[in-house]
Amino acid sequence: MSWSSLSKYRSELMGFACLWVMLHHNSFHWPESMELLRRFANYGNLGVDIFLLLSGVGLYYAWQKKPKLGDFYARRFVRLIVPYVLFAVPYWIWRDLYLGQGSFFLDVTQLSLPLKGVITTWYVPAIALFYLCYPLIARILFSGDRWTRCVVLCGVVMLGCLGLYYLDNPIYDNCEIALTRAVIFLVGCALGKSVRDGEPIPGHQVALSVLWILLNDIFRRHVSPGDVWIRFSYVPLALSVTLVLLWALERLERFGGLRKLLRFFGERSLELYLTHVLIRNVFYHYIPVKQWDRWGILTYAVILALSLAVSTALHRVISKLCGALLRPHRKESA
Repeated sequence: MSWSSLSKYRSELMGFACLWVMLHHNSFHWPESMELLRRFANYGNLGVDIFLLLSGVGLYYAWQKKPKLGDFYARRFVRLIVPYVLFAVPYWIWRDLYLGQGSFFLDVTQLSLPLKGVITTWYVPAIALFYLCYPLIARILFSGDRWTRCVVLCGVVMLGCLGLYYLDNPIYDNCEIALTRAVIFLVGCALGKSVRDGEPIPGHQVALSVLWILLNDIFRRHVSPGDVWIRFSYVPLALSVTLVLLWALERLERFGGLRKLLRFFGERSLELYLTHVLIRNVFYHYIPVKQWDRWGILTYAVILALSLAVSTALHRVISKLCGALLRPHRKESA
């Protein structure tokens, strides 16, 4: 394998990560017979780390085209803000104005994340901040030994998070879900060049990745480190899971149906992620988890079906809106 597989299977990896995150967002009362699946679901927040890893890689490709800064930002933010407005704004109207459970201005502008720790749609302001910082990150990383510089940048982020964590600063408590993810994003930024150049992945790396996944699971079940250390442990864990997935996808090449299904979810990952989180919150407000079955699995299946239907129905609308908003930038670039 080579790192270029990250580009080749980008949509499939995004699809797997999206499904894993949605499985993690369950409210099951797991039966003992499903213990293995429960443990797998508990690690589903790693899907977000995979998203950010791939985002860092993708930004390297975009930046190498030497776009104007305005065009670079426009392409990123239009594709982020349009789904947010279509899905999240109606949710905040329902939650804040109809139910009166929050501040509409703070929630819709996402200021409620740092100020109040409202993490419902935290991924949107987090990835927006990473987009804003990317030109500076790229200038730092690629003006010298990128891996040395990446280690330094990651060290700075980690020291900052540790300082806030041990000082019991409310900013860390409110934003840790985003702040700690900056490390895996930086790794993805540095990895982008390896992906584009097709650098080989050592054959033993997959075996080491499997070993790390097993050791990490054993460690987590017998040791309870602080939350900040768990977040940082997700960086090598996300890389290990991604490598194992690449190895599996290479060997599932002939199973076109499975790859097509994963690509389907991957191409709609942001819309599906947002709809699933928001529909789940609305659904559980009106219908108890165990309304229809003792484990809540049927309720979850209904939420998943609704999320898929809504995100699929609006996917084409989002694509057309983004295309219309970005048309002036395409003409200017041409």
